[in-house]
Amino acid sequence: MEAAARPIETFYAALVDTMKHGEQLGLQGRFRQLTPVVDEAFNIPAMAQLSVGPSWASISEMDKKAIIGAFERMTVAGYAKNFAKFEVNNSRSTPW
Repeated sequence: MEAAARPIETFYAALVDTMKHGEQLGLQGRFRQLTPVVDEAFNIPAMAQLSVGPSWASISEMDKKAIIGAFERMTVAGYAKNFAKFEVNNSRSTPW
């Protein structure tokens, strides 16, 4: 189980580090920092295929690569945009 959890732990650590340095990095810096860990933690090709659905089988290899690339950029950009700074809210008694 430890080997299976390692990519998620690495992703989480990189996400927290990115948030802590978010303002310094800027959007592009956060994007660059998160890209390799997203690639490691997520199976982007499988996620893209599931998103497209049954028509995936009829798409050319060139178009599949373009869709996978776009899906990866969208995924990383979402994290880079939404996790721009690190804040701890101590006003709540529960972690959620």
